[in-house]
Amino acid sequence: MIKKEYVQIPSNEIHEYWDLFGGLIEKARQKAGDDDHSLQGVYSRLVNNMWQLYAVLEEGELSFIFVTCVIPYDLNSYLHSIYTSAMDGKKIDFSYYDECTMKIAKHFNCSRISGGGRKGWLRINKKYGYEEKPLVIKEVR
Repeated sequence: MIKKEYVQIPSNEIHEYWDLFGGLIEKARQKAGDDDHSLQGVYSRLVNNMWQLYAVLEEGELSFIFVTCVIPYDLNSYLHSIYTSAMDGKKIDFSYYDECTMKIAKHFNCSRISGGGRKGWLRINKKYGYEEKPLVIKEVR
C-alpha cells in the first residue's frame, strides 16, 4: 500500500516554494480557463491566509496540490476547492482528495464542499456524492 499524507503549506512558507507551486497553480488555472484570478492574486491570497494550499505526498514525494478557501453564508459554510494540479506524470487520486477535503471541511466547521473546474471532473465527482448545481454567469456591461 502506498503511504499518502496531505499537509497544509503555512502561509509564511509559500514564498519558499512558489516556483514549484506557482507553476502547478498556473497549469490548473489555464486548464480550467480561469479568467477571474491572476497568479499574483492567488499568491497574495495564499500568503495573506485568505486561501489554503495543501500538498499531497505519496511515499514522501509530492504528487499533487490543491487550493481551498472557506466561504461563509448565513446557513452554511462551504469549503470551496479552487485548484487541483498534479506533478508531471502523476494522477490525482480523487478518492484520497475527497477524503482530505472532508477532513479539512470538518476542521473549518464547513457543512458543504463546493468546487469547479474542467467538465471532465463532473463524471468523477458524481461517484463521490457531489451533485451538479447550475451556475450561470453574465458579463456586466
